[in-house]
Amino acid sequence: MRIISDFHDYYDVVQGTGQDLELLYLRKPREETMAEYPFPVLSDRYWEWRKLRPSGLVVGFCGKLYPIVRIPHYVASNLYHIYCYTPADVTRWVANNLNKKDHAKYVEHMPKRRRWRRTAANTRLAVEKFFAEVHAVRDRHEALFEQFDAPIWLADSAKCKIARPYLKPIEINPCLREYEFYRVVDPYTAFQELAMYLGKQAQPEKPIPAIPDKVMIGVKGFNERSFRKDPGKRKPRRRK
Repeated sequence: MRIISDFHDYYDVVQGTGQDLELLYLRKPREETMAEYPFPVLSDRYWEWRKLRPSGLVVGFCGKLYPIVRIPHYVASNLYHIYCYTPADVTRWVANNLNKKDHAKYVEHMPKRRRWRRTAANTRLAVEKFFAEVHAVRDRHEALFEQFDAPIWLADSAKCKIARPYLKPIEINPCLREYEFYRVVDPYTAFQELAMYLGKQAQPEKPIPAIPDKVMIGVKGFNERSFRKDPGKRKPRRRK
C-alpha cells in the first residue's frame, strides 16, 4: 500500500518493508459535519469538579470505534493534553498528578442516592460509562465509513462551532500520532488493517450465486437416475 499525504503518521514507517503499488491511500484531511451526533458524549462543561475536566473523543479506524478521554494538563502555564484509552489510565493520571485527598475522592464508592451530585466520584462514573457505551457500539457504525469515504476519522463533541452548534464537526483522515493512537494499535497492525480495509473497498467480495439442484447434479457427474433403481429392469427372483 502506498500512502500519499502532506503529513507523516506513526504507521508510515511500515511502507519500507514492502508495499503493494496497486493499492493507494490518498490521506487528505478534511472536515465533515453531522446534524446528529450518534456517539456517547463526555463533556467537561457539565462537571463541577474542575480538577479533572475530561472530554470524550471517538476515533473511527477501519470499521471500528475507539474511545479516548482527553484531560487538559498545565505545565508552567503551558497547556498539554493527556489522552487516555482506558478508565485505568484516567485513574492513574489522577493518582500521579493530584494529591491523595483528591485521588481518594475520585475512587470512592458513590451510592446511587448521591449520584445526582456533581462530585469527583461521579466524574469517575461518567468516564467509565463513556468507555462502556463506546465499546458496546464498537462495530455498529460501518455505514459512516462509507458515508465519509475514509478509513480514519475523529469525532469530538467539544469542537462545536458557536455560530452553528447543531452541526457536529467530524475530522476526516486525522493524524493519529497526535492522539497517541499507537498505544492501542501498533504501527504494523495499523498498516496491515488499513491495507486490508482499503483492499476490500477496492475489490468488494461478490455474492456467490445460487446454483439450482439440477445444474449441481450435472456438475458433480450424476444424472436424474443416479442412486435410484431403473424401473425397466427388475431383479430376478431366486428359485427355491
